[in-house]
Amino acid sequence: MALSRLRPSVLVVAWTVVVVSVFVARGDLRIGGEALRSGVVEAKERSPVQGPQVVRVKNPPRSAPVVLQRGRVFDALGFLVVGAEIVPLDRAPQRSDGDGSFGVELTPGGTSDLLVRADGMLPTWRRASEGSPEPLLVRLTPAAPWDPPVAAPVAPSPLRGEGAVRFADARPLAGAFVTADATGIWARTDEIGRFSLPIPTPATTLFVHHPEGGGNGMGFASVSEPVVSTRERGALPVPDVVAGPASGVRGIVRDARGQPIAGVPVEITGERVRRCVETGVGGAFRIGGLLPGDYRVQAAAWRGAIGKAHDVRLGDEPADIDLQLVAADEVRLRVVDERRTPVPGVWVASIISGSRRGIARADADGFAAVPLAAGAEFDVRTPEHHAPLTVRRFDADPATLVVAMP
Repeated sequence: MALSRLRPSVLVVAWTVVVVSVFVARGDLRIGGEALRSGVVEAKERSPVQGPQVVRVKNPPRSAPVVLQRGRVFDALGFLVVGAEIVPLDRAPQRSDGDGSFGVELTPGGTSDLLVRADGMLPTWRRASEGSPEPLLVRLTPAAPWDPPVAAPVAPSPLRGEGAVRFADARPLAGAFVTADATGIWARTDEIGRFSLPIPTPATTLFVHHPEGGGNGMGFASVSEPVVSTRERGALPVPDVVAGPASGVRGIVRDARGQPIAGVPVEITGERVRRCVETGVGGAFRIGGLLPGDYRVQAAAWRGAIGKAHDVRLGDEPADIDLQLVAADEVRLRVVDERRTPVPGVWVASIISGSRRGIARADADGFAAVPLAAGAEFDVRTPEHHAPLTVRRFDADPATLVVAMP
């Protein structure tokens, strides 16, 4: 009679509590308050299929942006070097691929000093700069026993010059390249002409190079007043650099048969700047953004042909110059003394257009094979102490090198 007087809702609630208690006691129902509050449910309760656990990190750190700069390695005769070892100071080494190419990852405005070496060649250092206006090309020369050890480059200065490049009417010059004396480090101005660049201490000058635009199409250039600082690190405000109209060099590179060739590196060296560009369609090249002055222009060796250096004096207008490569063929010559007696064991290096192109040691009969071209010179050394020998003359037919023995 007591139960009959209870309200139906009370009976339903009481019966529900009994049923839930039974399921909890049997383990068929788990009430995990902490799990429910955190929103985490064990995998075995979600699905009978177990999978790999993934740990997700909240707000993962973002890496700095990276710019990949491509480079190529050539030998002294202009052939690509496969398998050259590229050893950066700040990361793992790598080797050039089947096209002689390699890649360097640089942060915006960053640099990397690379030691490049290959069997039988003189190791060389090359500085890769993210802001550089030119391709990253490395040329290796044949190694000689008397070569001194190769010194590592001076580390970039921890002092950064911060300034701007503008025209005389105060308009900013965007996209201009800025470098300091002989550092090999370049920066580029932003849309309002500002730049930041490591600068040597205690004094240096800045060179501005913009190869495009201007009334004659040769861009803009300028050199700053000396920048002097008693500080060695940190940021140093520098006076604005005022850019003006520039001059330049243009021309065509031809092979030994007179045919224009594309892809050949062309170097131009002046008092304050060294630039390198590659020829395009029809063998044409162009280098603007240069101040008036004296420069040396030379096409780099290319597939066994060598370019001769040309001296150019630039005025306000650009100079036109054609460059022709000369074939360099390997010649087996004989080294003899002034009595025509063969000289065995000496070292013979051929020098063409100011660079060592090949080296060999004479055999027991005085024969050595080295590349030769018109105007070649020779560096001949003794077998043991590598003392230089005086070269009296070279006879082309038969190929004979006459030296004065001590």
